[in-house]
Amino acid sequence: MRSGAPAQFGDGVLFRFTNYVYWFLMTEFYFVIASLPLVVALVFLQRDASNAIVYAIGATFLGPALAATLHCVRKIMRDRDLDPTRDFMRGYRLNVADTLRYWVPAVAVLTVLLLNLTSLDSRRSPQDAVLQIVTPVLVLLGALLLMNTLVISTAFNFRLRDLARLSVFYLGRSPRITLGNLAILFIAAALLVLTSDWVLLICGSLFVYLFALNTTDLVTQVGERFTGPAT
Repeated sequence: MRSGAPAQFGDGVLFRFTNYVYWFLMTEFYFVIASLPLVVALVFLQRDASNAIVYAIGATFLGPALAATLHCVRKIMRDRDLDPTRDFMRGYRLNVADTLRYWVPAVAVLTVLLLNLTSLDSRRSPQDAVLQIVTPVLVLLGALLLMNTLVISTAFNFRLRDLARLSVFYLGRSPRITLGNLAILFIAAALLVLTSDWVLLICGSLFVYLFALNTTDLVTQVGERFTGPAT
């Protein structure tokens, strides 16, 4: 005889799988829509330094889009449920102002560093050779700090200076998480080089899911040490 309660509609593996596919597809759709200025720039503009300011403006929309996607992914992981439209809009509304506080300056700094790196290609002085090594390292560190900041700011409410301190603090305190984020950046860069930026954009929600998985312990550590449970 079979024991236990009879199976209910929605308990099957196939049903749960199709739900996850639907949630991720819809979250990806809203992520692309929220990043539309950057998408338009990728479609119509050449990858040239003369268009750097336009790309930087488009990239400012990427921060709130990532924050809203991270909000949705965390809800999937926590509740195994999602209303894509309602939850994405809620995540966007809750995070857009806080995210732009640090995202806009970060995009500006990274744009200047990348422009400087591009301009060094045509020079051959010893100082420029050093800068060709230092600048990519600074860009990479900036990206890792930005990832920590995004995780903490979407889970907790901190002042901007405290948010910056925590991001730097956990960059060194949690090497496993930092290495995981570095691996995600490496995979994204490899995908960009081997395929195109379109493939990377289409896989955005999956990368955010990997990002959320890797940084779950970071949210737990910040909550236990500095505040209450994450939101």
